[in-house]
Amino acid sequence: MPEHEFEIYLSVLSRLMKLDEQQKSAIADELSDHLEQRFEELVRAGLGRDEAIRQALDEFGDASGLAVDLTRVSQKRIRRFIMRSSLATAALLVIGFGWAFLFPPANDALNSEPLLIAQDAALQASAKISLDTDSSDFDEPFLKKEISLNFADTPLTDVLEYLCREQEFPCLLDAIAVEEAGLLVDEPVNFIVEKIRVDQALDLMLREFELAWYIEDGILHVTTIEVANEILTNRSYDLAPFRAAGIAPGTLLEVVMQATDALWEEIDGSGGRVSIVGDVMTIRQTYQVHRGLPQLLEAIANPGAPGRGIYQAEKVACLRELDVATSVSFTDTPLSDVVEFLSRQHEIPIFLDTVSIEEAGLLTDEPISFVMSGKSLATTLRLMLSEFELTTVIRSGELFVTTIEVANEHLHSVVYDVRKIQDPSQLLDALPALTSGLWEEIDGSGGEMSLTENGLLVVRQTEEIHREIASVLKTFVAKGTNQTPHRVRRTLETRLYRLPSETADDLREALPLTIAPETWRGDGPSNPDEDSLAVGTIQKVSVGQKVIELARPKSTSQPAKKTTAGDATKADEKLAPPETIVVSESVLIINQTAAIHNRIDDFLRSLGLDQSALGRKTTRLSGGMSGGGLF
Repeated sequence: MPEHEFEIYLSVLSRLMKLDEQQKSAIADELSDHLEQRFEELVRAGLGRDEAIRQALDEFGDASGLAVDLTRVSQKRIRRFIMRSSLATAALLVIGFGWAFLFPPANDALNSEPLLIAQDAALQASAKISLDTDSSDFDEPFLKKEISLNFADTPLTDVLEYLCREQEFPCLLDAIAVEEAGLLVDEPVNFIVEKIRVDQALDLMLREFELAWYIEDGILHVTTIEVANEILTNRSYDLAPFRAAGIAPGTLLEVVMQATDALWEEIDGSGGRVSIVGDVMTIRQTYQVHRGLPQLLEAIANPGAPGRGIYQAEKVACLRELDVATSVSFTDTPLSDVVEFLSRQHEIPIFLDTVSIEEAGLLTDEPISFVMSGKSLATTLRLMLSEFELTTVIRSGELFVTTIEVANEHLHSVVYDVRKIQDPSQLLDALPALTSGLWEEIDGSGGEMSLTENGLLVVRQTEEIHREIASVLKTFVAKGTNQTPHRVRRTLETRLYRLPSETADDLREALPLTIAPETWRGDGPSNPDEDSLAVGTIQKVSVGQKVIELARPKSTSQPAKKTTAGDATKADEKLAPPETIVVSESVLIINQTAAIHNRIDDFLRSLGLDQSALGRKTTRLSGGMSGGGLF
């Protein structure tokens, strides 16, 4: 048994948890049983001792699941500590620590302040949908505290030490990952700002070095973006509010994957996953993705706020100030001075994205000559900066001046209530035509849209395009104010699946029973009832035959049995395989949402079907499927 290795592992866990001796003993016994049981299973499966130990530790988080919530200390960080310490290569740098602050009391309730707010109205009180009993990692009070920072060429370690000491919160800097990324733990930080939230300060300071942060079990971890993206955690949500609102689970899956800046297993081949069991949706993703998901989901489940859209609360101050009128008169004034003047005048922080601006061949002291009066701050900035191909973007709730290229890569999601529009489904074609941005479905990159059954439009786009969308929707909503809200159809696309005919027959019956059965309606009219949640269709078309050449088996060295000449001829004829076979082929024409198509592709891969069998899109035309052949 690997008692020694597991004892080291559990010892490190216990020290980080800072529990009393009775708790340590009880939890250590529980975890030891899990580890030893898994180790024995792996050895019985044929793995060597060292490999079985490594795999048991690697799988430990998934094996224990949520059974021992108090012991969810970062498994990867601990394993890295154990393995690399044994080689005397490095260790994590502990910046802040203490008995009193290592595991502060958990917040049983969600943060009381509004998670979402509309542009021109506060979100009405809404039912909480999170099922997590301990959400303290996401609701740590110190993250929302306002602080003032003044760092000039201050080493990163000193910055983190100051923050953790001031906030009385433990911090771990992953020195190994930072140095492997070509950085130093004492990289100079330049960051001066008044009254900024701690979480926003962390976002903005660390982004410059391509570092990320997350909280796990009451510890602030700072590491590289690459490492942070490998650390996935689960959060569960109640589907009952969505079902009550008429939103099918398949639609919700599509919205979640489309509206977040994250990798997903079903779409990208790696990343997070979404699982639905009964009325519980569990999302496995990174800490940073989880930060914004509850806001998005609550906006969808509780569409009670009017206005142009629902934003994360930290964006609202900037958005409102951008609509305030301003007057400026600059003559050969350096860009940095212009930004400082506007920041003081409007009493909001405005940052210069120095790295992106200099990479574009510009200087932060570019001379600006511009005079304008009585226009909004947004219009003034847009016209003044356009000469230099610069614009503004909101990052972590703060206003940045950056390049247009960088701004076009910064997308965020907004939920629009379009239930008063007579036929909201028409917006899916109208908005790309009436706005200036790039769209994934048309241009191959850019923004995306989803329409829920209860008339909510979820759009992921740049802030500039969201302004254009708001202007367009204002006209449509005003015209449709007397319309009765109704459910709308989901966004569908047609894909073709080329398969052997017998396989196609089997899948035509199996897919609607296996993959999201509630989303299929079988054969029927091309225009289903708008209130129906069952919208997917599947049809089969025969497309001829395919000739497959078979290789003859290699001859063996076994001596042939003695037979008569006639018997030998018959044996040769019976054993000789045919050189070719003919297979009838068919195409399954499936009309479904993109999320369901991705699940179908995964299902076909699990059956071992060739890549050529996976779905291929057809050109989407209103009223039916385009021509041009199957392939």
